[in-house]
Amino acid sequence: MVDIYLIRHTNVEVDASVCYGQTDVGLAPNYQEEFEALKAKLPEFNNAVCFSSPLIRCKLLAEFLAGPNCVYDERIKEIFLGDWEMKSWEYVQANLFMNWKGDFVYNKSPNGESYMDLYKRSIEFYEEVINNTNLDVVIITHMGVIRAIITHVLGMQVSKAFNMKLEYGGISKIEILPVKTQLLYFNR
Repeated sequence: MVDIYLIRHTNVEVDASVCYGQTDVGLAPNYQEEFEALKAKLPEFNNAVCFSSPLIRCKLLAEFLAGPNCVYDERIKEIFLGDWEMKSWEYVQANLFMNWKGDFVYNKSPNGESYMDLYKRSIEFYEEVINNTNLDVVIITHMGVIRAIITHVLGMQVSKAFNMKLEYGGISKIEILPVKTQLLYFNR
């Protein structure tokens, strides 16, 4: 049996009305307290491997939880929003949104990537990890990546990923057994 813990980074120091995707934004000023609260919800890891997005909002949490023993992987970065990065959602909807909203899974943001691009790289990462370890796994990443992995595990349509709300600092757990893989909890 292998347990996979999917952890979304904690609150960021960016207003919720701003698209920040892969922009390397900082964490909210109270991030240390949020780290402590998140750690209290996790078991003690004796033999686990840690993977993290290299973006600072994940990297700081990875260092807090795993010290220097975390592997950083570009494939589990958030979606790249291209020209939308650091623009307000209001601006995006007024000026750039029309081409994207018709099919938000396959259409790319201008000079960015589609959700399917993120999905493919996230699942490539996930399959590589589960096929190469017998240890528990901690993955510190972003909402888009976690949604992608969970839709994959549950065999859901990719478009259904957007029906999942995931809080900052939310933890989800997947259990891999010899005969099945199951989502034990989501957004705890």
